[in-house]
Amino acid sequence: MPKEKLLLDIRYYESAGDNVAGTSLPSEPGQIFHLPLSIHPMGARIARKLREFGFTAGMFDHLYLNFTTVLPAGQCRYSPREIEERIKYVDFVLSADATNVLSEIEKESLVLAATVKVLRFVAGNRTAQLGLLERLLGEIEEKGSELEILHKSKETVKYSVAVTYKIRPNNQDSIGVIEYHDKSSGYRFKSEFIKLRDYEDIFALVGSISVVNGFIRLRPRQSFKASLYIRHYDTPIEIPIGNLNAE
Repeated sequence: MPKEKLLLDIRYYESAGDNVAGTSLPSEPGQIFHLPLSIHPMGARIARKLREFGFTAGMFDHLYLNFTTVLPAGQCRYSPREIEERIKYVDFVLSADATNVLSEIEKESLVLAATVKVLRFVAGNRTAQLGLLERLLGEIEEKGSELEILHKSKETVKYSVAVTYKIRPNNQDSIGVIEYHDKSSGYRFKSEFIKLRDYEDIFALVGSISVVNGFIRLRPRQSFKASLYIRHYDTPIEIPIGNLNAE
């Protein structure tokens, strides 16, 4: 039996008509629903954190949430439109009149609530997946857009290092965060170490982690594709442990 895919991406769209084959593809929100641009990093944040937790969505890993006016109130459904196996549209009804008069913060909260409802719909009656959603909601409530997502970690008998990232915290640049735990002393050190042109750059920037002579060394992935993402950065990245902030 094929293995279910870990959720990778959540994107937002809108359509005025039925989202079926033979009609125009849904477009990004803006014409029907006047939603803030901040919903897009929010969707990425949710998807990547759930991926870290191990949330699976079936045989697709790209969830396209399509806001529409053509369904009965309170409904969502899998769209009959099929593009490729790894992409799944879920249509979710909204009222344009009721949505567009809201404040930016209220609109973002509305999209968050819709996303959670769609993810519960996707999870179905799978208790483990629903539990991961509740865990996510707890972290969002605590950290908001400052939510950290784990990219890579390394642990030895002497130390542990974790590289995490934040996606557009407070609508600012995405950032990489380094955390170092000295097991002999018990001290933990943590600092932001890089501003990212795009949060996905972190995947190419940090392919391996080592600790040498008081420095944490982050080496990039060795591939042509990775080289395109990191060409604007100085690599490898070396971070003096003494410059990190003690927690």
